[in-house]
Amino acid sequence: MPFKRRLQKARQRDYEEAHNETRSGVYDLSVLVGTAGGTIQAALTIAALASEVSVTRERLLGPLRACAKRIGQAAGLLVR
Repeated sequence: MPFKRRLQKARQRDYEEAHNETRSGVYDLSVLVGTAGGTIQAALTIAALASEVSVTRERLLGPLRACAKRIGQAAGLLVR
C-alpha cells in the first residue's frame, strides 16, 4: 500500500499496524503524534513478537495512545 494511503488510513483509525514488514516475526503497532486531521509530527511505535499479536493490540493500543498524547502535550503539539 502506498505511503500516503497508509497515512490516511492511520489518521482514520488512529493507529497503524504492520506484520513482518521490518523483520520476519515482528509486529509493529504505531500511533500518530500530532492531530489526526492536521500536521503529523511523529509516530510512536511498539514492536512485538508476532506470536503475541492476538493480545498485543488490545493490551497496548490504549496505553500507546495515552503516551503519544502526553508526548504531544509536552512538546506543545495539539493532540486530540
